Order: sequence, then structure tokens, then C-alpha cells
Amino acid sequence: MKNKIFILLLLASTGLISSCTSTSKVYQVDYTYLYDHDQKIIKPKFKLFHEQLDSSILYFQFSSNDVLYGKFGQDSSSMANLKMKYRIKLENKSGILDSMTVDLVDFGENNENSLLQGKIKLKLAPDLVYDIELRFRDEFRDLNVVHYLKADKRKNGNEQFFLIKQNENVLISNTLNENQEIEIFKSPLIAENDFILETSNQESAKAAPPFTMAVLNEKIFHTEFRDTVRFENNKLDLNISDKITRITPLNQDNFNAFYIFYYYNGYPELINSEHLIEPLRYISTTNEYNELKMAGDKHKAVENFWIALARDQQIAKKMIAEFYSRVELANQQFTSLKEGWKTDRGIIYIVYGIPFLVEIHGDREFWLYGEENNILSVKFVFEKQNGTWSNNEYNLIKDTNYKNNWYRAVDAWRQGRVYQ
Repeated sequence: MKNKIFILLLLASTGLISSCTSTSKVYQVDYTYLYDHDQKIIKPKFKLFHEQLDSSILYFQFSSNDVLYGKFGQDSSSMANLKMKYRIKLENKSGILDSMTVDLVDFGENNENSLLQGKIKLKLAPDLVYDIELRFRDEFRDLNVVHYLKADKRKNGNEQFFLIKQNENVLISNTLNENQEIEIFKSPLIAENDFILETSNQESAKAAPPFTMAVLNEKIFHTEFRDTVRFENNKLDLNISDKITRITPLNQDNFNAFYIFYYYNGYPELINSEHLIEPLRYISTTNEYNELKMAGDKHKAVENFWIALARDQQIAKKMIAEFYSRVELANQQFTSLKEGWKTDRGIIYIVYGIPFLVEIHGDREFWLYGEENNILSVKFVFEKQNGTWSNNEYNLIKDTNYKNNWYRAVDAWRQGRVYQ
């Protein structure tokens, strides 16, 4: 997928708003589209970098396939016509500190499968935490999306003080999809110092079913390599080949560690037969899973597993396509300290599919399957784990009442039906 940089046509800032008592409406937003490949709606990803004392850079990107290209007249060029508006407030305060609307234009055609990227400078003073509201509008499609970010500019070494580049491209995520050399940029707000570099290839456990109350302790870092490094002119060149890399300032106990994840070349896509077998643990028996792991021809064993469930080759193909598209989307959306399919959100998404409704309130995501107030519906609540290895880690609030519903979903797969 090629990268394209947005043309920023207009920067129309309202500047500093003097009133500190203004309030904003609370919008009820359905975020289901984030987890649905078929919905052609802007699905932005963000990376905030605290570049200077009084400002930070917000990088954003999304797929050109999710915007509509059109023309203003017969003789005009085909283009995407978008607007992005942001509003900045202090954390848990109502007064708007700054706002801006930006016109974004990309000249191209529909179905180019490009990655659209842009950046904008935000006025953020140090030592404070901010709430940022971001709204994107696709003018040709007449659709709006809204997202909320937390900007933490306290000098605690959180991941917003680091930026990764690979082949001169800014990486929005700290999960790499190939083991090439990268450049890590440190914010100048973090003092020059020696850093401890540690790596590990420790395995992470698969998520347990939603009714299982046991808690996995996976926050222990098993160091396999350790060295002291220093950023030269706030830059560190590094070749990543281990699953987890941790960088921590030396002798600064109150600073967070910065983590980089690498699972295999080609991630988040499924590349080999092992990648096809592992997620089957969610819908297979122990004996079936062990036989798949020990099979000589693993690809054939996976194919036979699905045919045995479906009892029809064409149905098996449809089940395979749906199941593994869910696994790959889980990797794309839910990767944190482990592969996305291994997470709590990953296991639910793979087995249940796209939620009927997704709401995000603060640090919680609510997924509803079925219509509201329907006795057969089920709602899962995921809680963000702050101060951990990743800002994308959400744990399911477990409940033993999920047991019957879970086995009903798994049983549908085992009877040759895609559960959705």
C-alpha cells in the first residue's frame, strides 16, 4: 500500500477562546464502523508527539478506500474533499482552549488503496493533560466521524514523547510489521540521559473465555538482552528483531518505559499455517487443537478441520474467509502487549463478529450483540488499562453469566454456521 501526504488547503483557527465556562453537547456515537471493513467511513489512527515545549504534532492516517473521490465539475480533477476540526480542553474541564478547522484534499481516484497521511501542530503547554476532540467530514459522502484523544504532556516519559520512523515514514503504531532498522526520536523535553534497552521474546497467553474469572499476570518482563544506549541529537537508530523492546531512562524511576512490538514479517496478516491454527483454539476441542499442532501437513489439516465442521466444501470456504478476516482485523485493531487475536477484544470479535452497537465512554468500550433490551442480547464491557505497556490494552470485565451465551456462539461454529 503506497503512502500519500494530504494537501492542507486551509488553516482556519478560532484562536484562544476567552470564555472558560462554555459547554459542549454530549454526543451518542456508534463506533461499530471501526470494526467493519465493509463500512466505507473514515477510520483514522493517530500518533501524538510532544515536539516542543509549547506545541505538539498530531499525525493521522487512514485508508483512501474509506473516503469518496469526486469532482466539482466536468473539467475538474477527481479528488477527496475532507474537513478535520479539533477542539482542545484541559482534562475534565469544559472551556475550549483552542480549535481549528483544516481542509484536506487528495487528488486521485476511488479504489487506489493508498494510505493517506497528514499532520498538524497543536498548541499544548507542558505539564498538563488535555482532552482533544477530533471530527472528520467526508464532503462527497456527507458523513462525519468523531474521535477523542488524551494528550498527556506531563514529563513522565509516556509514549507521546517518542516517535518512530521507518524508511523515512512516521509510524502511527509502535507495532512493526517487518524487522528493518528504525529511527526512534525522543522529545527534547526529556533530558539527555542514558537509557536501558531490553528485549524479550516471551510468549503471551491467548485470551480466556469471557466467563473465566482467572486473571493472567502478563506484566512481568522477562529480559533476554540488556544494554545501555544514548540518543544522539534526540535520535536512536535501532534494528528490531525481538518481540518486545523496552527503553527506559536510567536512574529515573518515575518515568514510563517505551515499548516496541514486533511479531513477524507481514503482521497483522496471517502468513503461515501456524497463524491459521492458533486462533482455532477458541472453537476447537483440546484433542482437535493438539492434532492440528502435531500435523505433518498443517495447511491440509486446517482445511480438513473446516470441512469436518461445515460438511460441505463451499460452506467451509465461506467460514474460513469470515473467520480469518476477523482474526486479521483483530490484529489490526486490538494489538497491544500481544497479538490482537489473543486479546480480550480479539477473542470476542473472532467468535461473535461485528457488534450490533459499539459505544465508547471514557476508558470503557461497550459492545452490544443483538438489539437493546432483547433477552437474548449480550453486552461486553472492556476497560482500558492505563499506565501499562500499551495504550491499546483493554480487559474484559468478566462475568460467569456469559457462559451459556458463549457456548451457544461456539456451538454455532461447530455446527457449520458462521456466528454473527
